[in-house]
Amino acid sequence: MRKLICPLFLVLSLNCNLVLSEAAGYEIVSEPEVFYELRTYTANPGKLEALEERFRTHTMALFEKHGIQNIQYWKPEDSTDTLIYLVAHPSKLEAAVNWKNFGTDPAWQEVYRESIADGRLVKDIQRVFMTETPYSP
Repeated sequence: MRKLICPLFLVLSLNCNLVLSEAAGYEIVSEPEVFYELRTYTANPGKLEALEERFRTHTMALFEKHGIQNIQYWKPEDSTDTLIYLVAHPSKLEAAVNWKNFGTDPAWQEVYRESIADGRLVKDIQRVFMTETPYSP
């Protein structure tokens, strides 16, 4: 029975992103505790101020409500139509769930609908998922 359980555990461990260390017994290396998402929004002409207002007054609070942690927001010095921000999630799976819940929240849908009454605010969204390196300060 033990001969069957050990290989089965090894297969399950490898499938769950677990690392086995013979020297120290079983060492579990899990997904990072923080999963970062860098998002870059390009606003439609003349809409950056309205986009920033929507973030200030609604979006950031709704992010937090749905487990999306606000980290930092920036505007490039050489651009008049770009908003860049960093948010965090406990995992990539939870990021997907968080975004789904945020997008289907009736409060967000109302805010979004009202904010685009005079035209869409955002022309393009780019996103990059990131994890910290072991040598990050």
